[in-house]
Amino acid sequence: MYKLEQEIAMWEPHSNDGDEVTHTGDPFKSLFVGRINYDTSESKLRREFGKYGDIKAIYMVHDRNSGKPRGYCFIEYEHERDMHGKLEEVRNILERESENDAKNRIPPNPPPNPG
Repeated sequence: MYKLEQEIAMWEPHSNDGDEVTHTGDPFKSLFVGRINYDTSESKLRREFGKYGDIKAIYMVHDRNSGKPRGYCFIEYEHERDMHGKLEEVRNILERESENDAKNRIPPNPPPNPG
């Protein structure tokens, strides 16, 4: 436990062990996007998410050792309202999918027919 306490005391949050800091944008204007296909390009993300507002920057996260994409990114919008607009649309899509799933769901053990 002592070693962990030392590492915490020495931690510099603005340092990334000598690597480039990958995301330094405004967290209130940033949208986390996960489960991205590894072949997805930054230009594809910009095209898809740019529909909701002006994008300031896209920070795609890569593995430090291999350089391969990790499957997630941060999209920083110019304005906070644009980021919130995208969140509302995603919530609406998820709610519709959830409602459709509930309508099409078959109970695991239907009650016996009392006939």
